[in-house]
Amino acid sequence: MRKKIIFLFIIILWNTAFAQKRVVDLKFPSIQTSESDSVRTLKSVQKVDNLYMMTFYGDYDQLLDEVNHKIINTGFDSVRTLEGSKFECSMFAAFGAAPLYGRNFDNPDCGVLITIYHPSNGYASIGFSRMNDFGFDKDEDPTLIPVEKRRLLLNAPFFTPDGMNERGVSVALAALRSVNINVHKNKKSIFITCLVREILDHAGDIDESVAIIKKYNVFDEAINKVSHHLLIADPSGRSVIVEYFNEEWRVMPNKKSWQAITNSPLYKISEESRERTCWRYKILRAKLKHKNGIITWEQGMDILKSVSIGGTQWSTICDMKKKEIYISIYKDFYHIKKVNIKM
Repeated sequence: MRKKIIFLFIIILWNTAFAQKRVVDLKFPSIQTSESDSVRTLKSVQKVDNLYMMTFYGDYDQLLDEVNHKIINTGFDSVRTLEGSKFECSMFAAFGAAPLYGRNFDNPDCGVLITIYHPSNGYASIGFSRMNDFGFDKDEDPTLIPVEKRRLLLNAPFFTPDGMNERGVSVALAALRSVNINVHKNKKSIFITCLVREILDHAGDIDESVAIIKKYNVFDEAINKVSHHLLIADPSGRSVIVEYFNEEWRVMPNKKSWQAITNSPLYKISEESRERTCWRYKILRAKLKHKNGIITWEQGMDILKSVSIGGTQWSTICDMKKKEIYISIYKDFYHIKKVNIKM
């Protein structure tokens, strides 16, 4: 009997050892040709296990304006947007040790694209996109079709719901119930994912991020509606939740060494009400409070696992100081991929 117990104990230890997270470093593809930036971008698309990677060559200001204009003027059915899907995302910032930003993107099945950007007039960044925003089903591999038929992937800068830039500024969206916005005639109207792109390209810290948000009329479901709030963080130990309430964007800075957000309104809502409204928020708050925000990236990934639902497409931990992103795809929390903006 004693031998059986010892044997079972050894098996448990063995399985535990093999359950440790395995990290694989990924490098973004490089295309060294004299072809146009768009062709080089499309040729760079490659499949790595269960995700796609792309290097975006050249600037995209004109592209952002064109796609934004198309959504405003030809209707929201003209492109595949982030709307029309049930979101149950979870995000947090933790500053007790290394400044970390955690994100679960929960959504019906979609392919996952990771792109690195080096705009000449902004900061380098890494952004995540859903492949179905470009017309590709989850199981449809764009690397198997001719380059010229991949052209919708050039819209990737626009459809970026989260990412981190070279200054460590990290930002992500979480869906909310739709509210009407006050449309100012003297402000440009931009789609919510275009706002994320503006922050990644041009914000060096929290203050610059908030200033960018207040420059625009931000919309998504319709030109006069918005149905998302944002969590933004930087390596200094500061984070903010930005949420539209009563005709303006409200900014909620972190008062502790951590901050969390899911899909329930937070402005002027007590902690007790927040916990009653969302079980994921309750778990995030309990775990981060228990650690006082002092967590490793591995512990951060375990926190994301604890609030992951069936539709989690990607989970990420951004190390805002090292400019590294740890990535879990489709709820595989043991085979982790890592990318670095500097690489």
